[in-house]
Amino acid sequence: MLGAIIPGLSKLKIMCDLGCSSSGTIIIDHPLSLDPINLLLCKNILDYDPSRAARFGRFPRHGPINVAWVEIDDSFVVSYTANAWDDAAGQGNRLNLLACRMNSATLIYTAGNMQSPANALPKGKSEAEKCHLYYWCFEDEGKLATEFTHSNVPIEVPSLNPSSIMNVAAFI
Repeated sequence: MLGAIIPGLSKLKIMCDLGCSSSGTIIIDHPLSLDPINLLLCKNILDYDPSRAARFGRFPRHGPINVAWVEIDDSFVVSYTANAWDDAAGQGNRLNLLACRMNSATLIYTAGNMQSPANALPKGKSEAEKCHLYYWCFEDEGKLATEFTHSNVPIEVPSLNPSSIMNVAAFI
């Protein structure tokens, strides 16, 4: 599968933009990209376009050609993917994703010791910057079944309970 093309993917992605379960994969196509080719074009290696909505691509574990895209109305950035797992509750072939969702890109720029552009801040000036653990559930055909903030405690880098490692979390 190395080097396999995912139809419709807009930019290069890194491992934090991906969640894998035993049967499926979710790739996150958010408005932030880390593209070394930008350096050849005398651009910043980081590129953030908040006018672009975030979207998720769901495909079978070894079948990226069969990707189904779902677009989210909000523009956001995922700093880390915590886990992806198949639904064990008999709800059909659902795929779950848990990740750290940020409403701005300033933390990423700061971590790279770079000046944040003005457009990296949250859309609403009254909205504070935040990074929370967030949950998404996708149906087989790529439709979003549900999404919500999993925890209101600010978190940037998630970790797994050691007793869960190598169970349904084995594909992190």
